[in-house]
Amino acid sequence: MQINIIIKKTNHLDSTIVPHNYHNLLNPKSMKILAIDDQQLILMSLEKRLIELGYDVKTADTGQKGIDIFKQFSPDLVIVDINMPGLSGLDVVKHIRI
Repeated sequence: MQINIIIKKTNHLDSTIVPHNYHNLLNPKSMKILAIDDQQLILMSLEKRLIELGYDVKTADTGQKGIDIFKQFSPDLVIVDINMPGLSGLDVVKHIRI
């Protein structure tokens, strides 16, 4: 499995999907990412690659753990699986957007 992460700066940004501190996307050393997924293989692969790129990464294997980490970690970006048992990814997104 190969994970490619492409970050591209554009002139047209949709404020509903762009993090409030978009400039940090281009400076990995100052960006914190939270990845939430119930599949360990995907979570570990994503975490490994993001760390290799220099990002500060935390992971959670359930929606509730992700919400708890979100409150303490204050990530710049959250990557979340939509289909998870218990709290779905959509439930997580609804919770952290409040």
